Amino acid sequence: MSEKCISCGSCGMPMIKASDFSGSDVTHKLCSWCGDDSDRLKVTFDEVIEECARDFITKQGMDETAAKKMAQRYIASLPVWKDKAKA
Repeated sequence: MSEKCISCGSCGMPMIKASDFSGSDVTHKLCSWCGDDSDRLKVTFDEVIEECARDFITKQGMDETAAKKMAQRYIASLPVWKDKAKA
């Protein structure tokens, strides 16, 4: 049986090692970049989109406009931001 990879509910980053999780607690739903030690969000929707778009640009060679659009659609689909996307 293959194990499911847990990902951050805010940015979608895979969380594999304890240090990947906020507070190094593997029961937390946020990664160490998005969450504080108590698993409270420490980034804004716009900050997550900017970071995600930057990754699309640098790692996949996308142009900035396309990267931002793709990042916004992807981040808006994640659990932490679903309500924001509907607003």
